[in-house]
Amino acid sequence: MFKPAPEEARLTQAIEIAAAAAPAAADRRGYRREIDGLRAVAVLPVMLFHAGFAAFAGGWLGVDVFFVISGYLITGILARELAEGRFSIARFYERRARRILPALVLVLLACVPFALALMSPPALEGFSASFLATVLSVSNVWFWTVLDYFGPSAEHLPLLHTWTLGVEEQFYLLFPPILALLWRWRRGSPVVPLALLAALSLGLAVWAASRYPSAGFFLLPFRGWELATGALLALAATPGRARGAPAALGLALIVAAIALAPRLPGVAPIVLAVAGSGLVIRYAVPGTAAARLLSHPHSSGSGSSPIPPTSGTSRCWSSPASASATRCRPRRSSRSGASRSSSPGRPGPSSSGRSAAAAPADPRALSPSPRGRSC
Repeated sequence: MFKPAPEEARLTQAIEIAAAAAPAAADRRGYRREIDGLRAVAVLPVMLFHAGFAAFAGGWLGVDVFFVISGYLITGILARELAEGRFSIARFYERRARRILPALVLVLLACVPFALALMSPPALEGFSASFLATVLSVSNVWFWTVLDYFGPSAEHLPLLHTWTLGVEEQFYLLFPPILALLWRWRRGSPVVPLALLAALSLGLAVWAASRYPSAGFFLLPFRGWELATGALLALAATPGRARGAPAALGLALIVAAIALAPRLPGVAPIVLAVAGSGLVIRYAVPGTAAARLLSHPHSSGSGSSPIPPTSGTSRCWSSPASASATRCRPRRSSRSGASRSSSPGRPGPSSSGRSAAAAPADPRALSPSPRGRSC
């Protein structure tokens, strides 16, 4: 369902502006440097995946690690504000706008001249539609309707990485008011209903794996359980006691998921990555070897900066840079393209719930279309 071809999909975009979903640096209570180290652990495989290293064909799972981190950090702030009686939905969205918009606007504007210079008119039409969808935080829905994510067309889309931002923004549009309601109803303990919602989302993801894999990849109902897992960890109030074995197991699960992703069915690699992230967040506290490793300056950042140097700007620009480089390369032969479309281990147009006629014959001519989905 979610497995890219090891060699051919190296320039597909599996990471987005996930660091933008982290809370503002000004809110330092409960700050854990090992979480920044976990971000770096997620970023490195993604960058090696983009660089074409076959050993990191599962590096795209970094985005799932980031979903868990995002849910944990954001929910931690919301829970503190609810407990202290100072929660405000307006203030929450204002913080997110200040955190996300500057980097996002800069990336969007920087893409425009390259799109005008390098894209054909049909492709430029598609870029314009993705631009608008990104502004409206629905780019995941738009890409779902027109794209085989792991197909060759994905190499040419500078804004493809924004699909994850769409998932997050849709989640955080609904989650804060739901959490506030559950907080009152459950008197500060919304864990049980939230766990039921997460289980429902995971069930939908498993169900969609063999039926509608493209929808399962891009859309919130099938991704929400990953963010909700992080939220549940935050609602556990405090990290678990220092236990080296579960923390080390968590790191091992993330590594195993990345290494085995091309051979695992359905959502299995995502479950491994999410479970590993949860164990690290829960148990990699000061005193464990995992925490010492993740808190190392080379992993978690240096000096007073709480953001790892690899987890912010470089990932915001990776998708536009890769798409521009791909468009500047000579075209591959049609024989090469045919072998890509039939390569095992990744969803093609037929497996993603779209007919072959819905897939653009020329990825440079990708344009928005109401076709492209039967699910």
